[in-house]
Amino acid sequence: MGVTKCEYVIEVKDLVKRFQAGGSFWRPKYEAIINGMTFSVRKGDHVAIIGANGSGKTTLMKILAGIYLPDAGTVTVHGFDITRQLGRVLDHLSFVSPALNFLKKLTLRAKINFYAKAQGKDPEPAFKFIDEFGVANMLDEMLEVFSEGQKAITRFAIALLKQPDIMLIDEVTANLDVLRKEKLLAYLSARKDRITYVIIDHDVTTVDRLSNKILMLKRGGSVLKLGDVGEILKSIPYRYNVDVIPRNVKDKQFWDDFDQPWREVGSHVQFICQTKEEVSRIGALLLDNKDVISFSSSGLSIEDIYYFYLINEDFRGSEGMGRISYDDAMI
Repeated sequence: MGVTKCEYVIEVKDLVKRFQAGGSFWRPKYEAIINGMTFSVRKGDHVAIIGANGSGKTTLMKILAGIYLPDAGTVTVHGFDITRQLGRVLDHLSFVSPALNFLKKLTLRAKINFYAKAQGKDPEPAFKFIDEFGVANMLDEMLEVFSEGQKAITRFAIALLKQPDIMLIDEVTANLDVLRKEKLLAYLSARKDRITYVIIDHDVTTVDRLSNKILMLKRGGSVLKLGDVGEILKSIPYRYNVDVIPRNVKDKQFWDDFDQPWREVGSHVQFICQTKEEVSRIGALLLDNKDVISFSSSGLSIEDIYYFYLINEDFRGSEGMGRISYDDAMI
């Protein structure tokens, strides 16, 4: 059964965005940060945007938020064109980002009242949110004295004033302590039935909690893949990994001697396995190895989507890939 047009909350077609990258005032040279991007988001989808640096993640988010306008192609939100009907688009969505700053000489109370009046909304839900997240004692303090975590809560309170059905969130839990992070994720998760989330976040736990689809972007600003998390995980040619913390840095030959594909992940090394028998064999070799502090095994997670697709795109064939040899399944 096909999808009717009204079921798409966001549609992007042949999107292009260029920025000046040299030349002169009279003869500028432009570079396409987004170059022919096409995808759509249905109601009920919650999309995490991932991609290497330079793939256009932040630029795309700012176009969806109406901060930038397309140079070519179309973007519609609930059928409203973002170029010709921006006001109608903004009725439906809110954008939250650590990059959004406040007038520092206003108090929190004045800030909330200002945005509520500008949008014709009741400020009470924002005050309730502020109270729920433990910032109510700061209502009459100027924003210039707020911590980064308090500013993050304020951004969400203002974004939710509009009662949006789409939220664009850059770094969902940036600057929040552990307790507020968990509380915010629970708050947003409880509203997934009425708010579509489009997020950029490097925290795989946040992505896992809030998204059911992944939009992968290629460097140069085009779509590598858009799909359900489960479907993308099934496309990865291994099922398990064994994460190892070595006692000190080891050379490539040390890990090659285990005769199992591996990859470097920061100071860790991960062996990637297709069967439980491979996991057991690696575990037995590591168990009494004095060069290993600890190790753990797990099935696939969203973290593996980052590692497999994005690392493969950027570093395929380099030393950093170690002995990953499942070439027939690589992009």
